Amino acid sequence: MGGGAPGPVKGTLTPAATTGVYELAVTVTAGGSVSVTVAKGGYAFSGSPQTVIVYYYNPSAPTAVFNSVIADGDAATATTTKLTLFFDQPITGLVSDDITLSGPTAVTKGALTSNGTAGVYELAVSGITASGTVTVTVINSNYNISGSPKDVEVVYNDPTAATVVLNSVTADGSTSALTTKLTLLFDQDITGLEASDITLIPGSTGAAKGALTSTGNPGEYELAVSGITESGTVTVRVTRTGYNVGGSPKDVDVFYFDPSAVPVANITLSIADQGGSLTLTGAAPFTVYKTGADGTATVTVTTTGYTYTWYVDGTSKGTGTSITINAGSISVGKHELVLAAADDATGITWTAAPIAFTVAAAH
Repeated sequence: MGGGAPGPVKGTLTPAATTGVYELAVTVTAGGSVSVTVAKGGYAFSGSPQTVIVYYYNPSAPTAVFNSVIADGDAATATTTKLTLFFDQPITGLVSDDITLSGPTAVTKGALTSNGTAGVYELAVSGITASGTVTVTVINSNYNISGSPKDVEVVYNDPTAATVVLNSVTADGSTSALTTKLTLLFDQDITGLEASDITLIPGSTGAAKGALTSTGNPGEYELAVSGITESGTVTVRVTRTGYNVGGSPKDVDVFYFDPSAVPVANITLSIADQGGSLTLTGAAPFTVYKTGADGTATVTVTTTGYTYTWYVDGTSKGTGTSITINAGSISVGKHELVLAAADDATGITWTAAPIAFTVAAAH
């Protein structure tokens, strides 16, 4: 193990709970990139070495925030030539060497300059031959910089290629229907456009692309999607050999809906002690919706006559014979409700199987 971060020292290697995953304790004295090589007799490792960014917190250093990064350029007109980085304050002594560019898109960094606005810097870039994602990491030994790394989309313009524009991307679905397709609308047909020309950045949604078909309308295509496990934003990027695709990438909101999880007013559970475990009767997945100006909707889950400790996503929410789930205080997405009880005689805590529930955006 070695690399750009001074003094990385490896410690104990331990297997994680997941097969094939190991955790290596390290000690570092400065943040930066570290190259990790794995070699063991009897094994041939592909993918080694790998580079990873490590971080060092200096309790005596000031803290700054890396708020955002944007790229210039448009695939329809001009290749990206600079990145603009925004911090919450000026970073004294910040230089190009403090910035690492990584990811699947090849790019070469150049000079870093302040653009005259406090906390705003411009980094020259070159060597881009394809549109895609670049990860920007900022580490300066005199500051603790939070908010790093960040991803930014850069673009490539081929002066010999035709130009088209991605005007919009829309998704079907709603808070009561699962998204199954995206509709992409261009200003014209794209000869030979395929699903492989489209990249989905799913965020936390789990969205995966399927087949691409033309609707028969000029410039309009439908992309099947699947695997969505929560509502959220998906980024859609289109690149096609022989074309400069302006207006790409675009973000679109997709929807998760579980038809087995229906809105309910309340739930009453009957609970039986099954020799060290708790068996629930009346438990079923449910959905609560954020509604109205106050953004709340509630479901009360009540037990029959005994006091339990209630957990939402592993965090205790108190003890009692009931719990009220308030959508206004929980993020949109999938969650778990668990109840537990301690045996007074043995001190052993018995836990029931989780009850899945979904917090959905307002209708």
